[in-house]
Parts: sequence; C-alpha cells; structure tokens
Amino acid sequence: IAYQVNSLVMQFFTSFYTSVRPQITKYYAQKDFDNMLLLIYRSTKMSCFLILFVSLPIMIEAPYIINLWLGSLPEYVVPFVRIIILISMVDSMANPLMTSAHATGHIKVYQFVVGMMNILLVPLGYIALSMGADPTTVFVLSLLMSILCFIVRMFIVNRLVPIQIPTYIKQVLVPCLFVAIIASILPFFVHRIMEFGIIRFVLVGITSVLSTLLTIITTGLNTVERKYIINIVRQRIQI
Repeated sequence: IAYQVNSLVMQFFTSFYTSVRPQITKYYAQKDFDNMLLLIYRSTKMSCFLILFVSLPIMIEAPYIINLWLGSLPEYVVPFVRIIILISMVDSMANPLMTSAHATGHIKVYQFVVGMMNILLVPLGYIALSMGADPTTVFVLSLLMSILCFIVRMFIVNRLVPIQIPTYIKQVLVPCLFVAIIASILPFFVHRIMEFGIIRFVLVGITSVLSTLLTIITTGLNTVERKYIINIVRQRIQI
C-alpha cells in the first residue's frame, strides 16, 4: 500500500527527469562542464521541489487518505508511506549525480561502493528486527542509508566531474532543506489544530500547495531560475 502511494507521487518526477537525463550526458560528451553542472544543480532542486509539492499534503494527511482508501487504518501503513516518500525524495535528488557519473563511463567504484552500502540494509534490518525493533526501524534504516549514499555519491562524483561540494551544498541542498521546513509549517499547524475529517484534509491540501509554491518562488529559486520559471508559465498561458 505504501509503495502504491509512493509510485503515484513518483510519476510526476519520472516525467520531469526523463527529459533531463540525456541533456546531462550530452553536456559531458561536449566537455561543456559549466552547463552540465548548472543543469545538475537545477534539476536536483527541481526534483526536490516537485516531489515536495506533490507529496507534502499526502504525508501530512496520510491517516485520512489511507482510511478513505481502505476503509480502515492498518498498523504501520502511515509511517511506511511517509518514510518511503522521504526515501524517494532523497534518491530522486541523487539521480542527477548518478547520471553524471554514468556519463563519464567510470562507474566501477561508484557502483561497487553504493551497491555494497545498499546491500548492507538486509543484515542491518535483520539484526534490528531480531533485537525486537519496531518494523518501521527497517524503513528508517533505509532512509538513513539513502542519505549516506547521497553523501558518498557527492564525493565520488567530485572525483569524476568538476563539481564543487561546498557550492553544491550552498546552492542546492541548503535551499531544498530550507524550503521543505518552511513550507511544512503552515499545513502542519492546520493539521494539528483541526479535527480529523474532510474539511481538515481540504484545508491542509490548499495550505500545502500555496505554502510550497510561495516558499519555492521566494526563497528556493535564485533570480535567474525565477525568471526562467515565470517565462515558461507565460508561454504556457499564451499557448
């Protein structure tokens, strides 16, 4: 159930990233590293913002959505849904880094290190459950491993393409984290003060959309990115 909800969210990201992947490879083949890095930075941010925009109301109102869908609220489904979406967000942000590594053709170390780290989830999860840990612990471990793999990817890719980690953190990760925190405040507040039901679900959805859009436009995008998005919207409206 949790993965079905997540697959719905990820459909929006998949459509977006399908058009970005070949362009990163093209820039590397042309040795146009400036545009390549710019596309990596922007596509990572847009991946985060797109998934946040779609998933924030789902994560906050997961209990109502699951109960409406199934007619009941099975144990652990809500935390599973929330954690899996967070994992997908982290992994989607890592996709541009993964694509840039693949574009170089030197992926032996990358695949070995990241692959081994992911395989470790099986014994770690088994040990945790054997010690009596809650089932959600397995998903928490998966989330932590996704974050750790993301960090490792940054350092490996830094050796393959001229990506500057401090710049990447400042221009990509900090804005993404800031937008996620600020955009969540208002809808979470509405969720806390209102009673369970359709009215709260609708209001959380509305405040999530407005809060996310406003935060992305005002603080998540730089001046150039903001003008670019506005121009695209204007072109769409004219069409």
